[in-house]
Amino acid sequence: GLGLRLAGGYSRSDGSLKNVTTGDDKTASWDRLQARGKMLYQASEELDLRLTVGGTRYEGSTDLWVPYDRREQRETVTNAPSDDTITGITTALQADWHWDKATTLTTVVGVSQAKEEVAYDSDRSALDLVKTDGSNIATTGSIEVRLAHQDNGPLQWLTGVYAARDKLDYQTSTHFSDVLLAPNFPYYVALRQAENYHKESETAATSLALFGEGTYNFDTHWALTLGLRVGYEASTLDWQQQQQSSSANFFVPDASFAYSGDRSEIHALPKAALAYHFDDERMLYGSVAQGYRAGGLNANATSLTSAQIEYDPEYTWNYELGLRSLWFERAIAFNLTGFYTDWRDQQVFTEVAPFDVVQTNAARSHVMGAEAELRYRSHNGVGLWANTGIIHAEYDERVGQEFITTVNGSTPTSVDYSGKQFAHIPNFTWALGGAYHHTSGAFTRADVHGHSATYVDDKNANRADAVALFDLRVGYADKWWSVALAGRNLTGETDVLTSITLPSDQIFTTETTYERLAPSRSIGLEASAWW
Repeated sequence: GLGLRLAGGYSRSDGSLKNVTTGDDKTASWDRLQARGKMLYQASEELDLRLTVGGTRYEGSTDLWVPYDRREQRETVTNAPSDDTITGITTALQADWHWDKATTLTTVVGVSQAKEEVAYDSDRSALDLVKTDGSNIATTGSIEVRLAHQDNGPLQWLTGVYAARDKLDYQTSTHFSDVLLAPNFPYYVALRQAENYHKESETAATSLALFGEGTYNFDTHWALTLGLRVGYEASTLDWQQQQQSSSANFFVPDASFAYSGDRSEIHALPKAALAYHFDDERMLYGSVAQGYRAGGLNANATSLTSAQIEYDPEYTWNYELGLRSLWFERAIAFNLTGFYTDWRDQQVFTEVAPFDVVQTNAARSHVMGAEAELRYRSHNGVGLWANTGIIHAEYDERVGQEFITTVNGSTPTSVDYSGKQFAHIPNFTWALGGAYHHTSGAFTRADVHGHSATYVDDKNANRADAVALFDLRVGYADKWWSVALAGRNLTGETDVLTSITLPSDQIFTTETTYERLAPSRSIGLEASAWW
């Protein structure tokens, strides 16, 4: 009646980037320690209890951002690499009460907390211009109770309630350089910024929801699914900031600001799906569902004006058509999916003033595409697969602004993103692979996968090249142990994960896009054992 699972892991990397300013060829290093335990207790024939506890600690460099024109060389330029330390713990208790063979009442209670201490070079450049350090503590508690019924009858259903409370305590300090551009004329004065900013904010959010879903099988072919989720979201913000300058800065005198705000909203999200089963192995379906992301308050604002900016909830209508099929005694699987998403009030990050980025809403956008997947698995240990996808993600209506900063102040200019594609969304993705497992225990697996070129900014000014990555595993598995030689990205491709664009200050720097890159070529030895 008692089961136990324990897992622990440690991983580290010297980093695959080189800092050309400090000369460090092992920058972007990190260490991660993880542990997890699960316990299952069958208290009776009707009641099962599951307890899960997990913890992690991560410590790594913040020197992860590569200038756009140095991405192929994988070189960073910051003059002040710093560290980021994150610790977290998660606990969850689940109780399953089986009323009968078809009906189960499930309760899940979870609590988690994550702490972060971080320092980084805010300008990311080789110059000593802006530095930031901060800390935050995020705490979440939640409970979900759901009742599910599933048997061989025509109706399967699920209903439940959910509640959660999230809290974030956040503080950060930013220092602008006092390097002199002229006698008694420091850099921060030229930017019309204070020399030092210290910000503290506390946010709390409450989520409540009632949900239900049912599937009715009219016969052996047709099935209709209907669902609805009704929710309530409320959030509060307590924000304060102090700015401090020397007597030379008459543009931005010493001052303190504070703001408290709250907002709430109610939403109802419907869902419907219709499926036609040719038989037990082939099915056509179509679905429509509304998606939602709660609105909120800008806890990370760097001015009183931006702290007062709220962002509205965003909604999507998601349409999907698909085929799921198995052929030749389930040896071949072929799946095809087409989708369209109509996105309203999409939440985006907008620079409302120099060095002041907040979350706002774009008016409208859409995403459309299709995916196809083919898999083959034989009885003699051979597996083959291929998949491809096309996608188009575009802003239909969105207007932002950028700033030109001079010694006379900052001038905003309007930027129209309408018709621009989303950053980091390729128009085409693909993958090919194969695996073979011999009866002796020897095995191998090879994957080739990639995507088309992508834009790295919403203005579509810069592009990252198309990539094709090659992964390979060769090993041997016995009854209780295995060992494998694994190579990832053996072609050494430069793949961009995400990016940020820092504005020009018109004094030392121009507008620069910095990128986070996927790991470079790596070869490792993996060993596993089980008992």
